[in-house]
Amino acid sequence: MAQLVTKGSGSEAVRLSSQTVTATLEGGLATVHIHQVFRYEGSGSVEAVYTFPLPEDASMTGLT
Repeated sequence: MAQLVTKGSGSEAVRLSSQTVTATLEGGLATVHIHQVFRYEGSGSVEAVYTFPLPEDASMTGLT
């Protein structure tokens, strides 16, 4: 599952608040669009790393 992993001790969680997935299949190729909204309710800034596990034979063509 995709997630934001916060860095540093005592960091408050950054939670996935919504997710929309759309997929199309054409000629044996699946195109999947994922829209995710994360929510941070802390009072200060936070550093996080976005992780998105994929199978070894998958490819990602964009991230916006």
